[in-house]
Amino acid sequence: MIPGCMMQLCSHFTGGLMTVYDSNLDDTLERFAGAWIQSGWFLYLGASLALAIDRTLTFVIVVSDRNAVLISYLFLALSWAIALLYLIGLMIPGYGFTYRSTQGYFDWFYDKQPGTRVYLTMEMCLDFSMLAIVLSLYFIVFTKLIRMRRGGSGSISSSKAELRILIIAVVSFLYESTYLLWFFWGTNLLSDGIASCVIVTDFSMLAIVLSLYFIVFTKLIRMRRGGSGTISSSKAELRILIIAVVSFLYESTYLLWFFWGTNLLSDGIASCVIVTGLWIFDCGFFSVATIIINGSIRRKLINFVNWKSKKSKLIVVARVVTVTKHGTTTA
Repeated sequence: MIPGCMMQLCSHFTGGLMTVYDSNLDDTLERFAGAWIQSGWFLYLGASLALAIDRTLTFVIVVSDRNAVLISYLFLALSWAIALLYLIGLMIPGYGFTYRSTQGYFDWFYDKQPGTRVYLTMEMCLDFSMLAIVLSLYFIVFTKLIRMRRGGSGSISSSKAELRILIIAVVSFLYESTYLLWFFWGTNLLSDGIASCVIVTDFSMLAIVLSLYFIVFTKLIRMRRGGSGTISSSKAELRILIIAVVSFLYESTYLLWFFWGTNLLSDGIASCVIVTGLWIFDCGFFSVATIIINGSIRRKLINFVNWKSKKSKLIVVARVVTVTKHGTTTA
């Protein structure tokens, strides 16, 4: 997943230079950077799917270790194959993913060539299908872990670990799905009646989700006070609540912008900039969420940063030792 995110960030950096110079710098460079960013996107999605399948094979489907590794690597190879397909396909004349638009050089999107529409249609199907499969697999894994825990065959620590993975998957799914809906269709395709209906539905669902999380958290606090819940489980649920609240606030803010914010913009430049900013944010979303949720990774990262800081401040003192008749002198 990290290589896919880094590939996308490289193209975003190139796009930033194009924005500064108000030029594509070079036609070949623009064509390659466009193909590169799409290749990185599908590598990231494919790796997410491979990780979800690996978790499913570990906890849900009983297979040998060899077969589990083989299947995981097979899906990982599939993600590389799709990434390679887009990298090569978008480099062929008649196809392209460009940084140039009617507003200027502000965001990446498919160009207007007829052949490119095939890749656009294919991506619409692949993106939402892969995201839905990943989310479904994580829910299956989580359900299985709950049953294992109740039956005494699963450990609390493993349940916590998979619960954290599920949280990250759900939040990532909500963010990426919303972003893709904006990326492909935007508000121009929504009539006033449909838009009003969607507004009410979206905010109602978000409010319901937040309310349910508060109910769960309140129940856990009562269990803890009654002696039937552990401190660690309460802490875990507190993290879930925090993620839910942050997700709710983010999604609500995004929806406010989605339905009303763009109406304040006449030239569309700010809209393009926001889309690009959300895409850049998405490249690091999974990593940041993992660091926030996983205390072990967070401690390792802090220790690594501290170690680098101490290493940079280390002063080596040369000791010159001279031997005399009366003893040893150190300088």
